[in-house]
Amino acid sequence: ARVFPVPVDAQGLDVAYGVAHCPQAKLAYVTPSHQMPLGVSMSLPRRLALLAWAAHNKAWLVEDDYDSEYRYTGAPLASLQSLDRAGCVVYVGTLSKVLFPGLRLGYMVAPPALADALVQAKAVMDRHTAIVPQMALADFIAEGHFGRHIRRTRDSNAERRDLLVRGLARELDDQLLCGPADSGLELCAYFRAGHDEETVSRAGLARGIELRPLGHYADPAAGPECATPSGLLLGFAAIPPDEMAHGLQELGRILRGR
Repeated sequence: ARVFPVPVDAQGLDVAYGVAHCPQAKLAYVTPSHQMPLGVSMSLPRRLALLAWAAHNKAWLVEDDYDSEYRYTGAPLASLQSLDRAGCVVYVGTLSKVLFPGLRLGYMVAPPALADALVQAKAVMDRHTAIVPQMALADFIAEGHFGRHIRRTRDSNAERRDLLVRGLARELDDQLLCGPADSGLELCAYFRAGHDEETVSRAGLARGIELRPLGHYADPAAGPECATPSGLLLGFAAIPPDEMAHGLQELGRILRGR
């Protein structure tokens, strides 16, 4: 595949840019519920524009809905797959985020035109996925445990997200600008002043906190249109409240040169 990067703004993927600069594209890979790492959700007009492009050009859309269960504000967003009238969306998801990565289970909702080919490709790649974990998961879902697990972890993650957002406003408002925090398990924070991402990240590791530079998620071959301000990706779902408070204090010391 020849990959063509498309910029993301406050409404998600810039569909018009992609159409203008890569009109020959045959597939678009998107994460409309929660763009990683910037955290924005694709607006409804952008979703409809992307679907219209795919239908007109007989192209495929791969909708990776990897953590849509963790949305904390507003009504649930309509997936591209639910809006698709041309049979062009391949909807994929994973249980790595909502359960645990070691389960090694994902799922796909494929258009009828692709279903047989995808089944054959799966058989060629690894024959089949382990049956026993699938059976255990099916019982886990059927007995209502999965739904309760999602509600419990969503509430827990929302509490920790709120702690992080309030902590950033209280401890680091002069240093960091918080990005969208409506969904997901992490949020991005942009530097208000000039800081080197890598230097801050290394200083954090030296003090026992993990900080992901936003630059790690950028395509070095992409043009300036795809550039984003420097900053950090801050995870919150796996961080106990006391550790989060400590991490914010240490980050404040780093950014203020203490």
